[in-house]
Amino acid sequence: MNGEGIAGRESHQAAMRPKPRIALIAPGPAVPGGQGHQARILLQRLQAEGYRVTFLPVDPPFPRGFRWLRKLPYVRTLLNQALYLPGLLRIARADVVHVLSASYWSFLLAPAPAILLSRMLQKRSVLHYHSVWPTRSSFLPSISGGSSRGTAIGPG
Repeated sequence: MNGEGIAGRESHQAAMRPKPRIALIAPGPAVPGGQGHQARILLQRLQAEGYRVTFLPVDPPFPRGFRWLRKLPYVRTLLNQALYLPGLLRIARADVVHVLSASYWSFLLAPAPAILLSRMLQKRSVLHYHSVWPTRSSFLPSISGGSSRGTAIGPG
């Protein structure tokens, strides 16, 4: 028997397996702050490691004639959702969905639809939840449904 044995063959097979395609859902470069910065670093490093990453911004750019609407609070939200939600269909081409999320109401606008769609499509998902009040985010484990194939949840 050669020195490699079963462990050597398994590691060779793992190296030959294609890397999973990742959908990264997070704030885009127009939003200042930690999540967007973390997303850019994560995107760059995953791509440098050879992963195919599709970036889906939760704040897609508004069409040229509608950019002024960003100044109007409720209208801005409606248009943003109208642009963001159809883009989530690109999750179907991913193997893993990684969602960066802020706490409170913004969770319902961007991360919740992404997580729900990833669950419906039976995709592995990671919820990277950012909150200054970790004890108030106790509702999050219920999203995973207790499935090991579901959503991994951890503090951000």
